[in-house]
Amino acid sequence: MKRARLGTWTTPSGNSVDVFIGPAARSRHLHRHLHFEWDRFPLTPSDEIYYVTAILPTVTKLAREYLEIVGPAVVVVR
Repeated sequence: MKRARLGTWTTPSGNSVDVFIGPAARSRHLHRHLHFEWDRFPLTPSDEIYYVTAILPTVTKLAREYLEIVGPAVVVVR
């Protein structure tokens, strides 16, 4: 699996972050990592709040959706 872009977000201060999902470095397993590439770091206090309350929940949702689409599925039938 190559690296895929989940999206770009801009914080209230104008700082932006590009988020990618990709394979873990040096891993032979199916581990995936999220890569956050910020324009400026460290974050301001207001940007940190925005990250925790808006960006991170959205990234989590998009990563789950992405992995469900391209990953293997387990179906349990009773």
